[in-house]
Amino acid sequence: MVTPEHLVSLKLFAWKDRRLTDPRKDAADLAYVLGHPAAWIGEERLFDSHFDVVETAGYDTDLAAARVLGRTLATQASPTTRTLLAELLSEELARGEDSDLVRDVGRELMTGPARAFALLDAFRQGVQGA
Repeated sequence: MVTPEHLVSLKLFAWKDRRLTDPRKDAADLAYVLGHPAAWIGEERLFDSHFDVVETAGYDTDLAAARVLGRTLATQASPTTRTLLAELLSEELARGEDSDLVRDVGRELMTGPARAFALLDAFRQGVQGA
């Protein structure tokens, strides 16, 4: 079984490879996990084990959970995978809401690019250990 954090990693790399031919499939899968990450972790665990992240996220449990998913992945992935993932996210997020990734995920979330950017950035921060 694939864990949510590994699914996000897999789908980010797949999106990068297929973004010109079939971006919606991978963006839809990313939106599925990142749209409600607190449900994957559980709010009790989030508050009990990661309260510092919840506070930093302004008590937005989905942003906090996205960051925790990134943190969890960072402890399990190889250094090469972490580096490649951080580079992919940093390059896309440097474009802000004009990023193809942000727009694709935002369209699938149906919340717009600002929320997609925030969730992807929270995941990136977790991966980078921030």
